[in-house]
Amino acid sequence: MTERIQRVPTKEFAGRTGIRLKPHTPLQISKGISLEDFSIFPQTQRQREPLEEKWPSAMENLANGVVRLINICIANNVGAVVFTERSGIPMGDLFRIAWERLQSGIEPPQIGSINIGRIKDGTNDDTLPSPRTSEIEDLRKRHGFNLKEGQSVLGVDEFVDTGKTIKHTLYLLREIYPDTRVFVSGALDTFAPWGKGRIQTGLSESAYPGNRFVSGELTAMELSQAQEVRNKRNAAFSKLADNILNLAEYLPIEQLREETKPKLPKQLSDLIDL
Repeated sequence: MTERIQRVPTKEFAGRTGIRLKPHTPLQISKGISLEDFSIFPQTQRQREPLEEKWPSAMENLANGVVRLINICIANNVGAVVFTERSGIPMGDLFRIAWERLQSGIEPPQIGSINIGRIKDGTNDDTLPSPRTSEIEDLRKRHGFNLKEGQSVLGVDEFVDTGKTIKHTLYLLREIYPDTRVFVSGALDTFAPWGKGRIQTGLSESAYPGNRFVSGELTAMELSQAQEVRNKRNAAFSKLADNILNLAEYLPIEQLREETKPKLPKQLSDLIDL
């Protein structure tokens, strides 16, 4: 039986309490979660074996990533977290579910998603055309978070590679919230164990407030399939959050400063002020 070392955050530390996991615990974290929970269906056993071998580490990656995001939010008084569409949508689900389990009783940040548009690969130009005023106003309406005084906004991509996506996310969020502290972070150390397609990510028009995908872009059957994928994966996320809870301890956030640093390439670190 896994030793439970977590303690409920006291009133003294409410809203300022970080989380730390026991190191080197991939098997405990991945317990009860399978490839099928993420709608990954290799055709042959030969294809399955490499994935099954790496699966505990993949779940540990998710656990460490969501714990990092929670710590970043608490340390920086984040009032809203905006995940990139499409591949960031599942990370948003995991964040919401994990917060409910790990920070019970502490008000979570508001959650939204944003579609920054398609960035062309193979080009040296990593800038997007400046959005028109009407587009910014539309985004503000879609992302009308009710932020309290002093709260910040965090933009999240599930994995930061070249940094183009997260850079444009930062740019758009700063346009939407010109008078609010905005910063960004990657969530994971390696790519997430889900695809980037609309059905694979479980994306539907009801995924999050502010979602720029509309029902007309998916057929009724595709919407049903997307929701089925999302429900199945969220059930696995609930198991993962429970496994994390059994391996977590709560400490004052001051003891976890390293865990609260956004995960970004060095060349992007000067874009944010923490």
